Amino acid sequence: MISIKTFRVAIPALLFLVPLNTLSAESPLSHRLGAPEGGVELGFGWDLIEGQTIPNRCVRFAPVRETGQTSTVTMTEVSDQSEIMDQLDVSATASIKSIGGSASAQASFAKNSKTSAMETTLLLKATVQNGVLFAGPEDPGCPARRAFPQIPENSPKSQYATSDSSGCQSEGEGEDLVDNIKFSPFAQKLKDTNLDEFHKMCGDAYVSRIYSGAELLATIGISTTGTEDQTSTAASVKAGFGGGQVGAETKTDKGVKRESANLSIHFAQGGGGGGLMPISREGLSGKLQSLTIEAARDPTFIGIEVTSYRSLANGLKERSLRDLRDREISADTYWFLLSLEQEISDILATPKVYDFTVGLTPHSLRELQDISIKIRENIRKLEYVANPVDLSPDTPSPVGLECNDHTIDWVEP
Repeated sequence: MISIKTFRVAIPALLFLVPLNTLSAESPLSHRLGAPEGGVELGFGWDLIEGQTIPNRCVRFAPVRETGQTSTVTMTEVSDQSEIMDQLDVSATASIKSIGGSASAQASFAKNSKTSAMETTLLLKATVQNGVLFAGPEDPGCPARRAFPQIPENSPKSQYATSDSSGCQSEGEGEDLVDNIKFSPFAQKLKDTNLDEFHKMCGDAYVSRIYSGAELLATIGISTTGTEDQTSTAASVKAGFGGGQVGAETKTDKGVKRESANLSIHFAQGGGGGGLMPISREGLSGKLQSLTIEAARDPTFIGIEVTSYRSLANGLKERSLRDLRDREISADTYWFLLSLEQEISDILATPKVYDFTVGLTPHSLRELQDISIKIRENIRKLEYVANPVDLSPDTPSPVGLECNDHTIDWVEP
């Protein structure tokens, strides 16, 4: 039986106990973000407040391509949608926009994922990256040079090569390419004469890296059908998908029958594609193994990095992001409350599973749920005033993101 004491009901603390120093701190110089809506090009401006590209290039650079493929698989336990967004590098603005319906692929996936107090929820993120395209120092005559042209593919890549086979030159061996990025003449003039116009035309940062390949996302909700402990089952699932230690053991009490566990899987993939839909443990494991081939065959944009103009030697002071951070706090509150309402619904649907030992009753939980719904609705209205978008809850998923839900039985191997 699950104790209601572990149920999170501290709404006032969430709404009001916010460290004030987080609102005045400068943002990091670089941000790794999920792929934005509408496509992106290297060097485009980036508006941190609006969370979107500006189709102007305000820096002088040359595209540099680092070849090679890297693969990463992570599995993390999460408790609500805001934690999922954090794990998926969803920007603050994308998290805010997803309240109204407009969302990036990763934000849309997080928004449509369900967490529950009845389940242990694991977030599986598998990424295959086909190298990186990044902004290097301007080098006329080299439309897209490689980062390490004179070093064999299998050799350690310890420094930037000074030229490639066509004779294109970089600005110096071993130098940090990003540090040599300069403002374009018109951007430099705007920066010196009209900062408001500069931010309008160039934003706060520029797209410094573009990552392509394929990405597989899945939330796995684990609920046991017998007396087996969910923590042990979660460890077994992690090990089964390569997310746990090889020698890890899952234990149950002697004499207790080992029952199967029910897994509810919310699945999405960007890039790659093809093959069978993973509707079983073996199918999902096979999908992970084939992702590298799919990424090479049919890649898509899976993420970007934006670098603040403050990083340039002749940079500028950052705009105040206080309003954005306030809206980000509201968005985190919104997603927390949505998870809270879902958990209350689970409790009310199966009250015998819970131990009501702290004075809470089904009636008081319904009242709490009503309060949560009203707060979320107010947040949505405030966000609509700040960013008028479609508030329909039935917004289709972004193009290129295919989400599917399946329920399978997990039997420990």
